[in-house]
Amino acid sequence: YKYFKYLFDHLPNRKDEGLEAYLPWSKEVQTECHK
Repeated sequence: YKYFKYLFDHLPNRKDEGLEAYLPWSKEVQTECHK
């Protein structure tokens, strides 16, 4: 659930970055979703 919430909160706001930053194994995603 947290992963999808993270995606929906952040993807619409970022236009220049690639999708790599949003994959489940991204350090930023893991940090945010494991809180």
